[in-house]
Amino acid sequence: MRRRAFTLIEVLVVVAIIALLVAILLPSLSRAREVSRRSVCLHNLKMLGQCWVLYHTENKGMLVYPGTTRPPTLNADWAHWYQTRAPGWVRFVEAAPTDPTSRPLREQWDAIRQGALFRYARTEEIYRCPSTRKNEARTYGGHFGIADTRDHYTNQLWLENGDPGKPYPPVWKIDQIKRPADRIAFLDDTPEDWDACWMIWAYRPAWWNILYMRHDKGTTLSFTDGHATMWRWFEPETVAYLSQPWRVGETKISSNTQSRGNRDLHRLQIGVWGFLGYTYP
Repeated sequence: MRRRAFTLIEVLVVVAIIALLVAILLPSLSRAREVSRRSVCLHNLKMLGQCWVLYHTENKGMLVYPGTTRPPTLNADWAHWYQTRAPGWVRFVEAAPTDPTSRPLREQWDAIRQGALFRYARTEEIYRCPSTRKNEARTYGGHFGIADTRDHYTNQLWLENGDPGKPYPPVWKIDQIKRPADRIAFLDDTPEDWDACWMIWAYRPAWWNILYMRHDKGTTLSFTDGHATMWRWFEPETVAYLSQPWRVGETKISSNTQSRGNRDLHRLQIGVWGFLGYTYP
């Protein structure tokens, strides 16, 4: 008895059904993968937030320096710098003044291990978002809104944050933070940010540094009470600005004014500084 073979039409129908099922399932798989990466990113930031809390708990309420520990000029006295400034949460990546990712991973990892927070978790993995590239060891950053920026010998502030003469309230102890659940500790920063310290203006409606939107037009953050969450960006001008490459944003630090009604900008400025330093005309 002769066996009946599949016709060309039947084969094409089966192939079309398979292709349709793949087209239906791929977006779901992609969304599931993104949810998984976002969960890991939030876990990492929560762990860093807990390390931040452990640091000030062990140091009589003193806050860790939110950037890399390095002198302001190449001619500065390195030993004096390290003795008179609060230790940085990570160390500066040597020989990489503009882009730490240009250095080998082992050097980037060394800068993490030498930071003030590494002793509390002892893993490099919590310093990076899983959605980033393999040559990027650190993607999170602190900020100068909660920073011990004093010279420990003179007890004078050395940071003006681009607004000379403006009264930035010095915050270097945990009891100076009035609403810990509202003050940002770390953000999902750009790995090209050489000082591991993100910046935003307080006294003008403008960005300073760019943030990355690795998670569906949103950015993950941790707060000074230890919790972590994701903020989704709503304003079209926010999404447009944060979609630019890091180096493009760096050329616009003094000219990236946004509309005064930008809710995303205001939210970040208050989360970083604890206040909004300008009013509507």
